[in-house]
Amino acid sequence: RIEDSENYEKVDKIECENMNYQFQLGGSTKLIPSEDEVDVRCVADAEYFCDYDLKYTPNQQALVRQKPDIVSSVKATIECPPSYPFLVIKGQLPIKNAKIKCQNHNGKPRWTVDHTIMTSTGPEVHCIQTLECHIMNPITGSNLKGSFL
Repeated sequence: RIEDSENYEKVDKIECENMNYQFQLGGSTKLIPSEDEVDVRCVADAEYFCDYDLKYTPNQQALVRQKPDIVSSVKATIECPPSYPFLVIKGQLPIKNAKIKCQNHNGKPRWTVDHTIMTSTGPEVHCIQTLECHIMNPITGSNLKGSFL
């Protein structure tokens, strides 16, 4: 950022123009006098560092990657497609419109579902289109009159 400007510009390099003692930021044509103040900061987004992809349930709808940022070939945010809004984590109840992200927990990359911490490799997951009644609201034998399960 130059002087008191509020905005930081993305700059890959700073070059010194020897003739006039000026700085050139990145590929910009603008030269900055050496007596001007330039505030430089390095930024890294801590969201993108899971080394392993999630495990998908075979023959089921897979999740869709939503962000273009890639580190270790794993993109950052994964969601179920709109036509399959329910995320199923093996052994758990479905979650509607869940977002899976790779986040830092105690210095280790962990897959998370809506901020619930999972593992570095993640659980087995898939997406479903609709809920089956027996999944969310099972009928027990005590709720039946004159019949049996």
